[in-house]
Amino acid sequence: MKLYLFFILISVSSGLFAQNIIVQGFVIDKDSKARLAKVFVYNPSNDEGIYNNLKGEFAIKAKVGDTIFTALRGYAMDTVVYTGK
Repeated sequence: MKLYLFFILISVSSGLFAQNIIVQGFVIDKDSKARLAKVFVYNPSNDEGIYNNLKGEFAIKAKVGDTIFTALRGYAMDTVVYTGK
């Protein structure tokens, strides 16, 4: 009985680690540190793309290890790998 319960707990907890969570952040200019608006934020892992708001803030679904792309005309495209922090 204990072994069966152990396997159930392992399978439930492993499913939790693979779930997408909402990742929040904001986009700033590297040099001026000013927040940038209307930036396209894209996660190819779940094929979700959004534009951030006028304050530069965004919220997108991601899981640990996903690569998030950002793009804005006049700037080089940038990427970041979500590490869970």
